[in-house]
Amino acid sequence: MEQFTAVHSYQKCHGIEFTAVHGRPFSAYKGPLRKASAGEVNIVDEIKKRMNNVRHSLHALQREAEEGITAEDICDSMRSGFELVEDYPDDPRGHSCLLLTWVRDMPVHVVCAPHEDILLVITVYIATMEGWGKDFKTRRIPR
Repeated sequence: MEQFTAVHSYQKCHGIEFTAVHGRPFSAYKGPLRKASAGEVNIVDEIKKRMNNVRHSLHALQREAEEGITAEDICDSMRSGFELVEDYPDDPRGHSCLLLTWVRDMPVHVVCAPHEDILLVITVYIATMEGWGKDFKTRRIPR
């Protein structure tokens, strides 16, 4: 069973055409480190391994356009640093998570999933105080 739909949208970054892939080295993770227990996947490690092979779903590209940010903005901000907000190891579509990163001083949430050798960005949105606490990591309304 295929876990994700193929990405058909093309973006242009630094003069290079790509299928929502951006290939510069990963630089930083700013969040708290948590050791994975035996047999548990450490999602942060899996994200860092795939930062040179990021793909954005069509939905993510649409949301980025609605929010006035680009796939390149997301990749650059994640390479500058991100924090793990929520981990979804039991997601029926595959292990995924919610990250907080910052784009032009705006708090941005990124839902992503390591899948085979890529990091799939599933959706992106600007975090607001209505739904999140002052740290943009604590939900005002629990899931």
